Amino acid sequence: MSEAGMMIVAHARSQMRGHPQDHSVCAALQSILAYAQGLEKSSITCAFEDGRIVLTGEVDSTDTLETAIAIAEVFTGRSVLADLAVQPRIHLPRYVAVNDAVIPDHS
Repeated sequence: MSEAGMMIVAHARSQMRGHPQDHSVCAALQSILAYAQGLEKSSITCAFEDGRIVLTGEVDSTDTLETAIAIAEVFTGRSVLADLAVQPRIHLPRYVAVNDAVIPDHS
């Protein structure tokens, strides 16, 4: 995953079936989700299945999950099935050694 945005992955289900317009909508939605505020650290893929949008991947909170679903519903005007795992990110403090002492790194 790049620092500029989330990983965008072409999903095999969307490539095998459906209309070319569906594939374009999915590609555009993935781009929007990649750069949406708060979703930068998520990994979400999009596919069309039985006339609805299917989101799969990982997000870091339930708020992020709800944001991704709302964006998908508004952008596509279709119902959304979200199979997104919530994997909270744990931020551990970094420490550095200074003159034989270990202190928190505030950089």
